[in-house]
Amino acid sequence: QVSAGILQQSESQIQACAFYCADRNAVWLHTDRPMCLPGVLPHDVFLVLAGMPGGRYIEIGANTVSLGYVVDMVSLLLHSEVPSYATAWCGGKASLGTCDVTVNFPGPDTTSFMKWEDVWDQGALLPEKEWSGEWWRGNELGFIINNALFWSGIDISPQSIALGITPKQHAAIRPVMESTWNIGEPGTAKYVRAQEIVRRRVLEFLQRDEISLPDDTTALVHQILWEVGLSRNVTFEYAKDFVAVQAQVVQMGTLSQLLPTILVDSVLGSLKESIVAYIREYVPIVQDLYGAQLSSEDCSPSANCTVQAASALWDALYAAGGLSVPTTINAALGILYTVSDSDNPGPGVTYTRDEALQFYWEASASFRQWLVSLCESEACPLGEEASPAGYPRVNQYMGGVREVPNVALAMSDPRKWGEDVATYRVRPLEDYESYSVGFAEMAVNNNIAGGRMNRNCPGKALALLIGATFFEEFDRSQWALAGDEIAW
Repeated sequence: QVSAGILQQSESQIQACAFYCADRNAVWLHTDRPMCLPGVLPHDVFLVLAGMPGGRYIEIGANTVSLGYVVDMVSLLLHSEVPSYATAWCGGKASLGTCDVTVNFPGPDTTSFMKWEDVWDQGALLPEKEWSGEWWRGNELGFIINNALFWSGIDISPQSIALGITPKQHAAIRPVMESTWNIGEPGTAKYVRAQEIVRRRVLEFLQRDEISLPDDTTALVHQILWEVGLSRNVTFEYAKDFVAVQAQVVQMGTLSQLLPTILVDSVLGSLKESIVAYIREYVPIVQDLYGAQLSSEDCSPSANCTVQAASALWDALYAAGGLSVPTTINAALGILYTVSDSDNPGPGVTYTRDEALQFYWEASASFRQWLVSLCESEACPLGEEASPAGYPRVNQYMGGVREVPNVALAMSDPRKWGEDVATYRVRPLEDYESYSVGFAEMAVNNNIAGGRMNRNCPGKALALLIGATFFEEFDRSQWALAGDEIAW
C-alpha cells in the first residue's frame, strides 16, 4: 500500500519514510510511523536460529508462537514486488498460474492454498466445519496471528478477534453484525440511506485543501461506518485519534509476538488500555441498539453477549471495513499518482465516472490482503494464572496444523482472472461479481445454525459503495502531488 503521502489541491508528494532504531538489538518496521521493539534479537539472528535443526519450532513470546512463523512473516516486509504476495508464496507473478500449494509457509506445519477453486471450495465449508468443531479459526487477521494481549481486560474468552471466537459466540452475535453492516439491496430504504450518508461524507471530505494519506481517508471511512452502522456522528478529530491507535495495533500485529513475556505489559500495556477504552465505550451503544436481542443469547465463557458484540464492533472498525476500505482507496490513489512506472501495476490507467465501481473493485481485488486460517480441533484454554505479560498465557500455535486458503492470491489466479491479472486495469463488472472471493462470498450455508455461522462479509455492499462513491466524486484534475515521488 502507499506508505505515506499528501494530496493537495495545488502541488503535492507521497514519500517513503526510512526509519531506524537507536537500539541495534531491536526490530524496526518500515511504515509511515516508526515503531521499534526494544530487547528483541535482530532479524539475522532469528534467521540463524531458525536454520538450526528444529529451530523453526522454537517457542517465542508470551503466546508460544513459533520462530519459523515470525521469520516468515518478517520476510514479507523485505519483498519489493507490488503487491508482494506473489513473490512470497510463489516466487513471483510469473508463477501464479502454476502455484497451487505452498507447504510450511508462513511458519512450520502451515499449508497455503492459492488456486482459486481450492480457496472457494475450502471457504464454502467454513460454516459446516466450524460449527461441527472439526475446524477452528484462531485469533488471526489474515495470516497475522494477533497478540491475545489486545483482547484481554474486557472479560471475553477466547481473547480473540471475532474471527476466532467460539462457534456458539459467533452464532449469537452474527445477527447483530448483519444488522449493523448489511445495507441491503440497491433501491431499498436502508441502501438509499447509506448512499445519502456516504455521498454527503465524501463530498464534504473532498472540500479539504489537503489530503494526507493514509490517515485522512481512514478517518473518513471511520466517520462513515459510525453514521451508517451505528446512527451516530463522530468528529473528524475523534476519527483521527482512533486511526492513530488503529495504526499501532496493525503495525504490532505480528512483531509484538517477538517480545519476551516480561516486557509485554511495559511495552504494550498503554496500547492495550486504549483498545479496552474503545470497547468499553461501545458497550452502552451495543446495549442501546441490541441489548434486548442479545439478552437471551449465550456467549459464555465471555461475560455476556453485549461485551462480545462490542468487541466485534472494535474488530470491524479497526480491522475489517475500517482498515480494508481505506487501504484499497489509498492503493487506487497511488495507482493514479505514481510517477515511476517501474513500481506501478497500472501505469497510465484511467476510468470514467461510470467505471468508478470497477476501478475500485480492481483495487480491492489487487490489494485485498486477507487469508483464512483453519486449524484442527478447538481453541486452547487460557492459562489459569496470569503470566508476567499481564494476562493468561495462550498457546496460539504449537501442536496444531494450519491450513490457509490464500484469498489474496486466489484473487490473482490467472486461470480465473486472465493472463493479464498482474496488470491493474478496469475489467467488466461481471468478472468481479463472478470471481471475487475477497469478501468470503463462498462462506455461506443457511442450513447451518440458521445461517448464523455464515462467514461472508456482511459489509460487502457498504464497502463497495464507499469505494465507488469516492472515485465517482474524486476529480484527478483537481488534485496534485505535493512533490514528485510516490512510495509503495
